[in-house]
Amino acid sequence: MTRVLIFGTFDKLHKGHIHFIRKAGEIAEENSKSKEDAELFVVIARDENVEKIKNKTPADQEMKRVMNVYLLGLAKKVILGDKSNFFRAIQEYKPKIICLGYDQDSQGLEEYIKEHKLNIEIKRIDSHEPEIYKSSKL
Repeated sequence: MTRVLIFGTFDKLHKGHIHFIRKAGEIAEENSKSKEDAELFVVIARDENVEKIKNKTPADQEMKRVMNVYLLGLAKKVILGDKSNFFRAIQEYKPKIICLGYDQDSQGLEEYIKEHKLNIEIKRIDSHEPEIYKSSKL
């Protein structure tokens, strides 16, 4: 089994987000023995964390963002992130790979993995028409 974990706000879900989620799912499949062994888990940022990190309130509330991603049918599990511990999902779900978007800050992820001696690969996913599909531009 290969579990891939991604993090995001996914506010006003758009084609760039869908590209990111789909590509992460493909990475899970490419690193699994079979499609059934591939697991994509999506962690949705909490409203209060978005406000802290991005200095703005998301247009869609967290539960709506969870449902929007869930309804795509691309992930095995869609969960809300922890309010105080960004890395809790890593501790709980123990991914083999964490995918980051082309413009995502790693938020100390590499240091966390090294410090805890975790065997997790980080992969960066390319953008999909960022001049059009970027939340800050929409």
